Amino acid sequence: KEEDKKREGGILVKKSTTTKIPTPKWHAPYRLTTVLSSHLGWVRSLAFDPTNDMFATGSADRVIKIFDLAKACVGADDALKITLTGHVSPV
Repeated sequence: KEEDKKREGGILVKKSTTTKIPTPKWHAPYRLTTVLSSHLGWVRSLAFDPTNDMFATGSADRVIKIFDLAKACVGADDALKITLTGHVSPV
């Protein structure tokens, strides 16, 4: 068929002419309210306490930081509870 093309290695690939990327029609009504800037690297992990009192972030700067959730939500300066250092690779 003319729609099928042969790739190197003998694998047949069907070329689609109707490939469209869907565009979202609705966006969630969320907006950014608070930014926490305490890590020096990208935040790679996030975990919440089962009681939703605290959350922990792990970063490419090899540090784990534990925050008070209620204080962090309003951007309080004392939201950071503890910083755990000494990791040998990104967390």
